Amino acid sequence: RGLSGVTGEKDKVKLDVDSYPYPELQQMARDINQLSEEVSGNMRRLQAEKEKIDYILDNMSEGFLLLDEEERVLTINEAACSFFQCRRADVQGKNLLFATRNLGVLEAVNSVAEGKQDTAQAQLPLAGRRTVQANVSRVREGEGGLAKGAIMILTDITDQKNAVKLRQEFFQSASHELKTPITSIRGFAELLCSDMPLDEGVRKDFSNRILKEAERMTSLIGDIIMISRMESGDITFERETVDLADAVRESADAVRGLAAQGKVELEVRAEDCSISASRREMGELFGNLLVNAVRYNHPGGRVQASLTVEKGRPVFQVFNTGDPIPEKYRERIFERFFRIDKGRSKESGGTGLGLAIVKHIAGSYGASIDLEVTGEGNRFIVRF
Repeated sequence: RGLSGVTGEKDKVKLDVDSYPYPELQQMARDINQLSEEVSGNMRRLQAEKEKIDYILDNMSEGFLLLDEEERVLTINEAACSFFQCRRADVQGKNLLFATRNLGVLEAVNSVAEGKQDTAQAQLPLAGRRTVQANVSRVREGEGGLAKGAIMILTDITDQKNAVKLRQEFFQSASHELKTPITSIRGFAELLCSDMPLDEGVRKDFSNRILKEAERMTSLIGDIIMISRMESGDITFERETVDLADAVRESADAVRGLAAQGKVELEVRAEDCSISASRREMGELFGNLLVNAVRYNHPGGRVQASLTVEKGRPVFQVFNTGDPIPEKYRERIFERFFRIDKGRSKESGGTGLGLAIVKHIAGSYGASIDLEVTGEGNRFIVRF
């Protein structure tokens, strides 16, 4: 009769107390029902906590694995499955070998699991030239009986590695670029200081060359400091409502002397429009594009600059009649210190950083910058 009085739910069993004839059995049934309620409540809470933990782990950008002392996968999140290119159902409860065959990762886990070291690292190359770093650490004693288990955190370090590489290349290029004017200044200075007889015209020529190289070095150092501080986030410019038409005209006025010197015709047309921006950054963006258009032009050539509003958004365009940029260089012209014609660029006073600064500023405002090349010349287009 006791068994016939059992009623079941999804996560608990409940006895029908009144179906038992003896008070002692009825009390026992009540106690069992109470224990069943407590167990069911605990199970629901544990399930809710598990779902909460799974939700947190699956929304992490880092991969997470919990391994036992036999290197079996107890827990793995979606990010880790993505890095290892595996399915959770195929690896849960199985050896780590079912998730990855990367020797470096397996050796790092093995080293920690065997107690050779408390932490270990390994790198996992991915498709698309991306790199993931695996940080493996031993589970501390007393944590759920997994004293010999291990935790693995997988982090995408591609951007970090690229940043280090770019920083190294930047300093190498900057050192090389600075070496040239310094060497030139030193050479002319040594000639001026020597006992070699020099007439006044030669001395004046040497002095002018020293001045020119010093100005070039000052300009180069200024650009290096600006782009390095921009990229590192050390410098921020206060934004205000900037009339872009005024900023374009100011930049154009500053370039007119250079244009007259190179016998280049400069035409500017600007529609009234305003955005929230830094006036200095807008000046750098417009100014660098205009200076480049004038410098890399031919005597008798022309530069046409325009600021228009298309679908409510400002568009700045600069066209020059210089030599069309070869297709093989069009993807590289925004690289720092990249020059198509190095000799001509240095002769004109270019630092090789102007377009890199333009690209960085445009990116910080969510603007795109495109290059259109025709048989007549080159056109840079900035769309805010």
